[in-house]
Amino acid sequence: MKIPPPPDPAYGRLDQLASAFSNYAAMLDAALADAIGLSVTDHKALGLIVQQPGMTQRQLADQTQLTSGAITGLIDRLERAGFVQRQPHPQDRRSVVLMPVADRIGAINHLYQPLSSAIQALDASYPAAQQRLIHQALGSLCDLLQQHTQRLRQDPQVRPSQR
Repeated sequence: MKIPPPPDPAYGRLDQLASAFSNYAAMLDAALADAIGLSVTDHKALGLIVQQPGMTQRQLADQTQLTSGAITGLIDRLERAGFVQRQPHPQDRRSVVLMPVADRIGAINHLYQPLSSAIQALDASYPAAQQRLIHQALGSLCDLLQQHTQRLRQDPQVRPSQR
C-alpha cells in the first residue's frame, strides 16, 4: 500500500493511516453495497441492524443521525429488499423492533468471508499483548470517529456557508 506524503508536516502518521483506512473502507462499503443492490447508507444501516438485532427505529435514527422520515424510507427499502423485518416491540405496543432476515443476511455473508478470514489471520499473526493493544487502539479510533461524526452533525458552525 502506497500512502501519499502528508500535505502538512503537522499531519501525523496516525492521521495519515486513519485517513487512508477511512478511504479504503468507504470504497469497500460502496462496492459491497453495490453488490447487494443497496445504497451505501442503506448498507451501513443494515450493518447496524445486524450488529444490534431488535433495535427500534428511534435507536437507528439516533445512531445514524438521520431524521425520522429518512429512517422510515430507509427501513421501507430494506424491508422491500427482504433484508429486514419490522416486528412488534416485546414491551411497547406502540413501537416495532428491526430484525435482520437471517436467510438474506446469510446469503450475502459470502461477500464478507474472504475479508473476515484475512482479518482473522492478520490478528492471529500478532502476539496476544499486541492484539490487545491493536484492539484497544481500533476501539478508541472508532469512539473518536463516532464523536467527530456527532460533532459535525450537531454543530451548526461547522456547516459550510454555501451549499
